Amino acid sequence: MKSYKLSLIFFLTFFSVKAQTDTLEKSLKNYEGLKILSSLKSSFSNKDVKHIDIGYFHKKPTYIKVYLNDTVQINGFRNNSQYFDLNFEGDAFMLKQSYPWIDVPSPMHIKAQDIDGKAKNDRYYIRVVSIYPDSTTFYYSKNIELDKDFPNWGFPAKYTGNLNTIQDEISGRLKQNKSGQLQDSVCVFELSVTKQGELASGKLIGGDKSIFTQSAYETIFLKKNKYFEDGRSMWRPAIIYSSGRPIATKLKLFARLNKDGSVLISLPSTLRNFTGN
Repeated sequence: MKSYKLSLIFFLTFFSVKAQTDTLEKSLKNYEGLKILSSLKSSFSNKDVKHIDIGYFHKKPTYIKVYLNDTVQINGFRNNSQYFDLNFEGDAFMLKQSYPWIDVPSPMHIKAQDIDGKAKNDRYYIRVVSIYPDSTTFYYSKNIELDKDFPNWGFPAKYTGNLNTIQDEISGRLKQNKSGQLQDSVCVFELSVTKQGELASGKLIGGDKSIFTQSAYETIFLKKNKYFEDGRSMWRPAIIYSSGRPIATKLKLFARLNKDGSVLISLPSTLRNFTGN
């Protein structure tokens, strides 16, 4: 995607505002939000991408949602988007690997006085920037707390065992490796968890195959790391927020090999669509 300067963004957005002053003034009387259209164009390197939404919370970008032309189906649900939680290292890594051309804009917040010229203390905070090949739309809100971090869709599959144990086991395996010094590395696995809470399968989707990724995968799938001594699974299924119903889902597991030989594993804290994508 073509990068752009803040000055260019706001020249275009304020131009759009002045052209629609009457409509916006009426909107301000009835709504807490503001929508600004811009003719700013972007070049998508991936032709499968339809448009991109970038969400903001407390002035910082928190997620990117990539809408695709094709629709996939999983667990009976149709999905045409990919969600990336920028606060989760696994998603941030996959975003950079899959869409390295996406630039995250940092639009400033604006005052109501900038809209109609009247002295007001109201401030509008950026919520979402929707980027299309031929235009860009900016969505603002007066409420900075509007998008508090809550499970819009549901709760992701959860590991109830001890991740520290898995981390230490992977690190121990690597220290016993005889092939020489290992460099720090990162990887992402896609795990499938059934609605009964069973870890069914997994595959490497981020990073290169190595002794580290092999050791991590084998350790994660060891029986003693999947089940408690009484036979219960250490995994819990994803839960739909509205109904409390468990569903089969996929989730990303992020693993990092640090320079000191230690290993860090993290899992997503949110579930933003029914496919777990």
